[in-house]
Amino acid sequence: MVRIDVDGPAFEPVLDDEQYIERYVWAGSATAVRDVWVGGHQVVGDGQCLTIDVAAFRDDVRARARRLVEG
Repeated sequence: MVRIDVDGPAFEPVLDDEQYIERYVWAGSATAVRDVWVGGHQVVGDGQCLTIDVAAFRDDVRARARRLVEG
């Protein structure tokens, strides 16, 4: 299940509730995703990943990329 923030300009004008999905597909972005639940477990909360340490992940990816470039 996904909760989308529909208060942004990508969702204007919405004349009826059925247009929200249409607006998200054509003009929405990942930044509109506020919360995500998978199998009953919340994995994104208030737009932040809850299942991994994002800073540690970035450091790991950068280190691996550096090793690939350096050979």
